[in-house]
Amino acid sequence: MQFPIINGLQARSRVNRAQILEKRTVFEAQTAKTQLKQAIDQAYINMNTALEHYHTLAGQVADFIVSYRFIQQKHVLTQA
Repeated sequence: MQFPIINGLQARSRVNRAQILEKRTVFEAQTAKTQLKQAIDQAYINMNTALEHYHTLAGQVADFIVSYRFIQQKHVLTQA
């Protein structure tokens, strides 16, 4: 035998659980979006840092080439 009051309480309980589950799901989705945005931002920062480092190293290589040629010419002149 089922009583309508108990059935109503069970239905209310299921609705409450469903609302809590919905809030949890929305929260988890927001958390995932935030984590994704942070990961993208960090990757962008890392990319820019690596690019700056590359440009610095490329400039050093160019300077070393100029320095090497200067020393090479100086060495040729001193042997002549």
